[in-house]
Amino acid sequence: MHAQTHDLTIIGNVFQRLQAVRRSAGVPELTPREFDVLERLRQGLMNREFAEIFHITENTVEYHMKNLLQKLGARNRLEVIERASSLGI
Repeated sequence: MHAQTHDLTIIGNVFQRLQAVRRSAGVPELTPREFDVLERLRQGLMNREFAEIFHITENTVEYHMKNLLQKLGARNRLEVIERASSLGI
């Protein structure tokens, strides 16, 4: 295996362990893409900008946003950011 493959495996393992710890602490489990969307959301990007960055449709971005809103019990983007921050996400 190449070093890059090992790096990705290690990153994947760390991500999975972090998710397990968060689940046990009552923190909602987010997918890697939802984390990406959350980070871009913190930067103030809009759905169209997300779609361009991720090379996906705006409908797909809306799907991820809907999941973030639901998982974090938020009503809008600002609440998503606030709740994620308060949960250490």
